[in-house]
Amino acid sequence: MAKYKELLEESKEVKEANQVPFKVEKSQKELEIEILDIKGSLIGLELAIVKAKGEYPLNLDGILEAIDNKLLEERRLEQAELLLKELF
Repeated sequence: MAKYKELLEESKEVKEANQVPFKVEKSQKELEIEILDIKGSLIGLELAIVKAKGEYPLNLDGILEAIDNKLLEERRLEQAELLLKELF
C-alpha cells in the first residue's frame, strides 16, 4: 500500500496536469486580448497622424513621431500574431 505522502504527491501531480489545458487556453486568450489591444492602439495612432497632418502650422516632428509610433505598434502586432501561431 502507498504511503500517505506519496498519495498526496500523486494527487498534486494529477491536479496540476488537469490544469494544463485550462492554463494553455487562458494564455491563448490573454494573447488574443493583447492583439486586440494593439489593433485598437493602431486605430488611435492613425487618427493621431491624420490630426497632426491637419494642424497649422505643420508640426513635422509630431507627424514623424506619430508615424514612428504607428510603425512600432504594427511591428508589435506582427510579432504577437506570429507568437500566437507558433504557440497555439
